[in-house]
Amino acid sequence: CKIRNAIFTRSQAATAGAAIYARYIGYTWIENCRVFGNSRIYRGIDLNRGVMIRIKGNFFQNTVSHAIQTQGTGTGANRAVDIEILNNRFDTLGGSGLNCYDFTEGMFCRGNIFYACTSSSATVSA
Repeated sequence: CKIRNAIFTRSQAATAGAAIYARYIGYTWIENCRVFGNSRIYRGIDLNRGVMIRIKGNFFQNTVSHAIQTQGTGTGANRAVDIEILNNRFDTLGGSGLNCYDFTEGMFCRGNIFYACTSSSATVSA
């Protein structure tokens, strides 16, 4: 699956939605996309149990919560694994630029710009 050159914006407040809501996926590229929440998109990318994901050259701005969230489900067999996050810009976010927890493995993060994140640039736990 490839998602390229897309623009995501929202005019209505969301409580838990995401511009890209990806669950149980593999071999996916998300490139050159623009997520502009105007405080209306809850998360940019919500990735749960993905394998071999490439997130490159995107611009995340003004989301309510995290720009990218990755997670497994609390067991090693249900993890998010082999994820590359390269050359993205994270700007003026209500949460973290990158939030990884609950069995995220094999993360490679390089060349990203984090600016004005309310929580932290990157949060990694579990």
